[in-house]
Amino acid sequence: MSDEKQPNISEESSKPKKPTKTMPIKEKQDNSSIPMDKKALFDIDYLANKIVQKRKRPLLLMFYSPSLGKIVVGDIEYLEQVFNKYQKIKELDLIIFTKGGDVSTSYFLAQLIRANCEELETIVPFYSYSGGTVIALASDKIHMSNVSKISPIDVQIGNKDFSLSLINFDKFIEFLNETSQNFVFKKEKNRAEFIIRLMEAFLKTSSPLEIGQFYRMRKMHEYYAKKLLMDYMFKNDSQRLDKSLKIVNELTSECPDHNFDIDLGIAKDIGIKVDLLDEEVYDIGKALIEACIINKRMGIICPFTSKESNFRIPFFQLYGVNKRKGEKNEWK
Repeated sequence: MSDEKQPNISEESSKPKKPTKTMPIKEKQDNSSIPMDKKALFDIDYLANKIVQKRKRPLLLMFYSPSLGKIVVGDIEYLEQVFNKYQKIKELDLIIFTKGGDVSTSYFLAQLIRANCEELETIVPFYSYSGGTVIALASDKIHMSNVSKISPIDVQIGNKDFSLSLINFDKFIEFLNETSQNFVFKKEKNRAEFIIRLMEAFLKTSSPLEIGQFYRMRKMHEYYAKKLLMDYMFKNDSQRLDKSLKIVNELTSECPDHNFDIDLGIAKDIGIKVDLLDEEVYDIGKALIEACIINKRMGIICPFTSKESNFRIPFFQLYGVNKRKGEKNEWK
């Protein structure tokens, strides 16, 4: 997704109310002597473990900086390091917060998650765009609130001055066809010339080779999304191929715009297995994401990749899982 899309919560969101307990929630503790950076992290741990206790399932948190974070190939190794510390999980919840990034990497992240758990349910408190939507498609079920959003799985290229998405190119072709029908031409040849001139003007911004690459990338993304849906969400459904193809078509071709938001109702309409998120889990999940944003702004999580970079590393963490033999178990 383009960085122009604005999140539905502000990075200036107020810090969630500081809990008086750390996980596991058994007795009050005196935090007065704990350094501020460690104390701030307790907010994330506390809220994540509240969801673990409420849902009775381990939780994987995948948080990307709203403005300077995106899914990139290096995230695969980062997530592998997280999973390597823990035993294989039977049932897992995933909370994901991302504007997206590389769809191919998202597919491999989804497969890595599924290789480490038998059942997966994804919780989207706010949004999971583009590549985040791809990861969510590897779930047995997705939980969304009334304000949660996922997005089209679209191909986009460009820079800060100009960007082009394949969905918007598709809509431009539809515009050409519809517009040409609104004019009366003496000869069909004149209609063709009219369309050619508009296409020539459009192609000044993008070459035919780039557009051809768009379509090749879309085919790859369609394949990834279809495989995840067939292997996981609809694995036991006799109609899994038809259902998967319908969803993939809706997410790659039928959405009206690259920046189109897909809410709970639309997700249900296009056939995704999605439920309304439990109200208490939504409240805790919202506070958890806000706590991550505050910790990111304080420089406690999501550090910059280098001193010269303006790109931030994501924050991945597992909660409620026993570590492998020989590893210290932080969460038990």
